[in-house]
Amino acid sequence: MRLALFALSLAFLLLTACQSEDESTTAEEARPAPVEATIDLEIGEAEGDGDYLFGNLAGITVDDEGRIVVVDWQAHIVRAYDPDGAFLYTVATHGEGPGEVDRPCCPAIGPDGHLWVRDDQNRRYQQFRLTEEGAAPGTTVSMEHTMFGLRAATTFDADGHVIDVGSAPAEGTSRFVRTRYHRTADRETVREVMLPQAPAERLGMVQVDQNGGTARYSLPGGAQEYDAHAPNGDFAYMVSDRYQVVRFNADGDTLHVLSRTPEPIPRSDEETEEIQQTLQRLSEMSGVSAREMERKIPDDKLPVRTLFFDQQNRLWVQRTTAEDAPNEADVYTPDGRLEQVVQWPADVQLTLGHITEDTAYGVRSGADTFPQVVRLRY
Repeated sequence: MRLALFALSLAFLLLTACQSEDESTTAEEARPAPVEATIDLEIGEAEGDGDYLFGNLAGITVDDEGRIVVVDWQAHIVRAYDPDGAFLYTVATHGEGPGEVDRPCCPAIGPDGHLWVRDDQNRRYQQFRLTEEGAAPGTTVSMEHTMFGLRAATTFDADGHVIDVGSAPAEGTSRFVRTRYHRTADRETVREVMLPQAPAERLGMVQVDQNGGTARYSLPGGAQEYDAHAPNGDFAYMVSDRYQVVRFNADGDTLHVLSRTPEPIPRSDEETEEIQQTLQRLSEMSGVSAREMERKIPDDKLPVRTLFFDQQNRLWVQRTTAEDAPNEADVYTPDGRLEQVVQWPADVQLTLGHITEDTAYGVRSGADTFPQVVRLRY
C-alpha cells in the first residue's frame, strides 16, 4: 500500500515536470467575463446578543430546509440559523461527551441528509440530526491520525464512508504527508490515499536543525502546497508557484490537469515592506539570514491563492489579485471545463463556506470589521 502511494506521488511529480500543453484539459481557452457576487445577508454583530457574536469561524453549511449551520472554532460552539439569518438553536457546545465538541470545524451535510462536524480535539467526526426544535447527536466516526489543527472539508466516498484528512509520516523522511483515510463507523480504515508531495525546492520554506529536531518556517509570499476535497470524494492538489492543478477521484486516480498562464501581478510597496518585516522576524528565530530567505520568494505574487469545491463538485481555483482588488476564481466543472469566473468582495473568504450554482456563504473578517457570516448571490 505504501509503495503504491509513493508511486502516486512520484507519478504526479513527473507529470507536472513533463506535461505538454496538449495534455492540459483547459488548453488556455478564453476566460468568460467575470460574474459579480454581491452580499444580500449578514449574520453577526460587534456587540450585543451572544448568539450573534463570533470568534474564529471555521465553516458554514446549509441543510435541505435552508438552515444555516455556523461553526465557531474559538468558542467551541455550533449554531443553527434560519434562512433569513435569525438564530434558531445551539447544535453543540464545548466538551468531550456525546454531542459536545472541542475545536470544531468543517461542517457538511452528509449523504444521509444529516449534519456532520469535524470535532478536531476529540479526534472524531460527529453526526447531528437537525429538526425544527433542535439538534440530537447521532453516529460518531473516530479519526485515524493524531495530527490536530488541520482544517479540511468533511466529505464522503461513494460508499458513505467519512474521508478523514490528516497527516502520516512519509517513509524514509522526517516529513508528514497529508493523507486521506476512508473511515467506517466501526473505526476501520477501508482505504488510505496519500496526497502528492512537492520537492522541497519548490516550496517557500526554510528548514533548520534546532533543539535536537528539525524546524520548518514558511516564508511570506513563497510557494505553498494546497489541497481541496469535493463532496463526491474527488480531491485536487497544486503547488502555488504555478497555475497547475491536478484533480483526482476518490481512489487517487488522476482525472485531469488544469493549467493556465496568468499575467504576473506585482506586489505593492506596502506588501513588499510587510514581507521584509516578516523575514526579519523569521531570521531572528531561525538564524537564517533574511537575504537568503528572500531568494526563495518570487518577485511577483504567486498566481494562485487557494483551492476549494462547491456543492456541485465544481473546483474553484482562486487567483491571486492585486491589493484591494476583489477576490476572483476560475470555476471548473467536474470534467475540467472552465464554466465561469466569479468575483466577490476582498474581505470575504469562501474556503470553508457553502457554495451552490448561484449562492455562496462565506466569512467576512478583517482588521476593520468583526466576524460575520455573509450570503452572496451571483
